[in-house]
Amino acid sequence: MFIPYYTVAQLQMIMRINSYSQDPSRVSITNSVAALEAAFALLNTKQSNCTSLFDQYHAVITGITNLRRQSRLDLANFSYTIMKSVYAFATQPSSPNPTLAAKVKFNLSSLQRMAFVKLATTIANAITATDAVVASLSSYNITAATITDWQTQLAAYNGVLNLPTEAIKQRKSTGAEYSQAITDAMNLVRNQIDGLVARLMQTQSAYYIGYRSQRELTDTAAKRHTRADVLVIDELSKPFIYAKVTVDAFTDPETGNSYKAVSGITDENGFVSVKAFFPGIRTITISGNGVKSKTFGPYNFQKGKAVLATCICAPSFENIPAPQSQPQTAKVSK
Repeated sequence: MFIPYYTVAQLQMIMRINSYSQDPSRVSITNSVAALEAAFALLNTKQSNCTSLFDQYHAVITGITNLRRQSRLDLANFSYTIMKSVYAFATQPSSPNPTLAAKVKFNLSSLQRMAFVKLATTIANAITATDAVVASLSSYNITAATITDWQTQLAAYNGVLNLPTEAIKQRKSTGAEYSQAITDAMNLVRNQIDGLVARLMQTQSAYYIGYRSQRELTDTAAKRHTRADVLVIDELSKPFIYAKVTVDAFTDPETGNSYKAVSGITDENGFVSVKAFFPGIRTITISGNGVKSKTFGPYNFQKGKAVLATCICAPSFENIPAPQSQPQTAKVSK
């Protein structure tokens, strides 16, 4: 079982929010809510388990790979000295043996770099050809005992080549354990921690914004983006849902180049992360249905860094339907 990439991103995200919650500047806020403190403590335990399983998963293959490489070097080095002597025998002017010479004519570097299976076949052929003439090789310091040692070396090498079969089984089992552990940790994040942190949105908006920015699953292969992490709320700290948050267009005063605006839409908590725009001194405009448009800033956006902003806006009543007139009831004279 291969570990899906998204679960690696989930583990990285769990590590980020754990680190964020325990930062000395924030741990007092984390611990101010007993349930949140307990949830993060449990998440830390789950993170350790996930990390351990992840390391075990890769150690299995890494260990086998290193062993295979070393075994290839050992066999190549052992075989080379024998094959050089056999080649000398096969190319003697008095009775050359070109067929034998072809089977043992390899330099050391080519043997050391040869594909694993090809090396096994090459050495097996060389042993068979050498064994056929071993009675004539005593003066070249090659005997039947040499052939036996050579065959033992090849057998050990072939044994190492078969190890990946067992490693695959072990890796599959570890991968399944890891996937279940990540699922358990993510359920804790979604079902407990997200909701508990959301309760801090009104009283600790900076903490909430920072948590949400760490909560995203990111592609670690991608370059870190300049971004705006924005919380849009009203004066009573209620979030504006589906508000449009725009990092406004601007012209770089040094180069004269103009850069277009980039926008995002707030979620059910009034949060959005707007990213991948050119850094500079830029404003942020909040707009959309249900909110009075307002521009904030300017903010100094720096390359690869985030600006955290809490934007307090007033609701817009422009789209509220007009009240319908009540039908008149005719009075009936008695």
